[in-house]
Amino acid sequence: GGTSFADDSGHGTHVAGIAAATGRGRIFGNAPQAGLYAIKALDSSGSGFVSDIVEGIDWCIANGIRVINMSFGMPGDSQALRAAVRRARRRGIVLVASAGNEGRQSGGAIDAPARYPETLAVAATTRGDRVASFSSRGRGIDLAAPGVNILSTWPGGRYVRLSGTSMSAPHVTG
Repeated sequence: GGTSFADDSGHGTHVAGIAAATGRGRIFGNAPQAGLYAIKALDSSGSGFVSDIVEGIDWCIANGIRVINMSFGMPGDSQALRAAVRRARRRGIVLVASAGNEGRQSGGAIDAPARYPETLAVAATTRGDRVASFSSRGRGIDLAAPGVNILSTWPGGRYVRLSGTSMSAPHVTG
């Protein structure tokens, strides 16, 4: 609703910590000196409208954001989302996207927007440097990064471990 950027699900805080935690708590992110912007486009359950995501990308374009982490995905396609991703890339923005967590179930299909050629599509790896069983995979993956049992920040000054390509993407974004 645009009234608060507060994280009401924890997902955004976890992703932000992977990218840029400052080390004042238990962990350092990959880029602890980075400035972060909370672009809230989804609700507390991770659902929302593509139009809100597009609006968030357009806000980033208008405000000179240089790197966008997109730790979300959808199996279908959206011409509006694709157009927004293209606009951002044309402006020189680096777009990092989680590949998806349906690797084994859907034959490895990569989620949108990660499957768009303008993004860096990130798969999840295990501690043993193997592709995680849940991670989408195959043609279109650009990079793989840790995504299993990742410790990061959580609302309320806590730390939790989560797994998913949403955790892999901010390793690259940082």
